Amino acid sequence: MNQGPSARQAILEAARLQLERRSANEISMEGVAVQAGFSRQAVYRHFGSRAGLLTALLADIDEVEGARSSVEQVLAPGTGAECVERLFAWWVDYVPRFVGIARGVLAAKREDADLRAAWDDRMRALHAVCQAVVERCDADRTLAAGHPPGEASEMLWALLSVPLWIQLREDAGWTEEQYRRRMAAMALAALTTSP
Repeated sequence: MNQGPSARQAILEAARLQLERRSANEISMEGVAVQAGFSRQAVYRHFGSRAGLLTALLADIDEVEGARSSVEQVLAPGTGAECVERLFAWWVDYVPRFVGIARGVLAAKREDADLRAAWDDRMRALHAVCQAVVERCDADRTLAAGHPPGEASEMLWALLSVPLWIQLREDAGWTEEQYRRRMAAMALAALTTSP
């Protein structure tokens, strides 16, 4: 069996296929190994544990779907308000790329510590983006009085909740444009003042 640099990616691709096809809590190191054509020991060697594999998988999904370059665009030079607008424009386009996987992880993470650890890792990364956006608002003095930056970033982060996206886009039937415009307006109204 080839254990070269492509082995890690082949294992991640197999794990993503497993996650797309079965219940999230059914993902096992052995099942991923079989899917990838590697031994279970090879999977453990690359990821250390099931939690390590799932955390790497969710981070890889972000990488494959271009989250890093999108976040760079969100945080490009501009005002805090512009960053908020760009944040919701990215999010409304980005969530559909992983919402099927997110549904499975959200449904199973209460009972599965490995899935919870993997999801929490991605949510910490999203929270860091929210902190950077709020810092931009604070730097240009548009952060509303009474909102410490820590609380403001938590509020913004909550508005990016995947279950909220599902509820508004799928259950309430909001279009992409409605979601982007209304959620950005809500965030701006709650967090910022006119300069």
